[in-house]
Amino acid sequence: SNDQALKNAHLALINGKVLSGNPITIVTPSVSGNFIVEMIAAAALSPPMADAIKIHVKNWVVIGTRSVMPLPTAELKMLSDLGVGTLAMYGSYDKAGKAVHDALIERASAEGVEIKGAGSSPHLDKPKTFAKKLFTYVTE
Repeated sequence: SNDQALKNAHLALINGKVLSGNPITIVTPSVSGNFIVEMIAAAALSPPMADAIKIHVKNWVVIGTRSVMPLPTAELKMLSDLGVGTLAMYGSYDKAGKAVHDALIERASAEGVEIKGAGSSPHLDKPKTFAKKLFTYVTE
């Protein structure tokens, strides 16, 4: 079955030391967020994928990833059910990023951070501020 194949692939990644088994924080600026959006959608249909997320993903830091907007609320809430924290960050000049931020707070119980004086790439516009906010989030 697809679920067994996914489980076997996951175990092979751990055994091959590609994955350490320690949970990670995934930071997805812009379009790179499509990866985690697809992972969330797959996890909604596949218990082994949901198990893999639960084991390997501690936090998701979203930076204006518009691809989250069409995801059903149930799929977004699934992350918190799996123990994955979500932080929505956006630059104060990014209206679309603010919409993503607001949607994730409302629909996925995310925490939110505005980076003043930044646009759609706050990690590039204000890297020190971004790093401080990210460090604070992942160490709390």
